[in-house]
Amino acid sequence: MRALVGTHYHFRRAVPVALRPLFGKTEFWISLKTGNKSEAGLSAMALHARTSALFRTARTMTDQPRTSPSPRTTF
Repeated sequence: MRALVGTHYHFRRAVPVALRPLFGKTEFWISLKTGNKSEAGLSAMALHARTSALFRTARTMTDQPRTSPSPRTTF
């Protein structure tokens, strides 16, 4: 999400509940360092993509290891 705070836009993205302990926060607020709405929109889209990738990676790293079936014994 893009939000105008004063004269500059900021990017805001909530951290998924399951990942909050990992990141130690409930949301990301990042200044887009511009007052231009269209420029802020492009930056916000790029940050959304990057945070989505970050969340995907964090989920795969925190998933419980899957137990494989026990090997069959052949005689």
